[in-house]
Amino acid sequence: MQPATTVVLLFSYAYLFVCPLGTRLIVVRFSTRPLSTDVSYEELKQIVDGQDKAVIIDVREPWELREYGSIPRSINVPRKHTITLSCLQLCPVEFQEKYGGEMPQPTDNIVFTCLAGVRSLIALETATSLGYKSVQHYPGGWQEWVTCEQKNTP
Repeated sequence: MQPATTVVLLFSYAYLFVCPLGTRLIVVRFSTRPLSTDVSYEELKQIVDGQDKAVIIDVREPWELREYGSIPRSINVPRKHTITLSCLQLCPVEFQEKYGGEMPQPTDNIVFTCLAGVRSLIALETATSLGYKSVQHYPGGWQEWVTCEQKNTP
């Protein structure tokens, strides 16, 4: 007799669980984003230094940037504006006035960042669902950035 199998679809995970009594639970990854979307500190540093081209969008709230600081060359677009990405539906002049940076185009490489990688991943998923093809996120966020920068400062 075959064990009973339950299939559960989640947004970004893939696991196989074997439960007691031989029951199998399969959790299947179901996402439109590419498998490798993470940017390392070294890759982000190259973007900040101008060696690679990308638009860096920090999805933290403005008070977080005032209190903790920000990654150079990043544009602050708070998460509440990235949930629907209404910010990317503005005309370029409105985007510039509201966020103080050049509006990314659907063909641009976009890197989302936040404090610790949670909100930036949500922004990445939203951008992907709206058709942006070259989107990534920095999972270490501001916390990792500042730690690495302090280690690399003579």
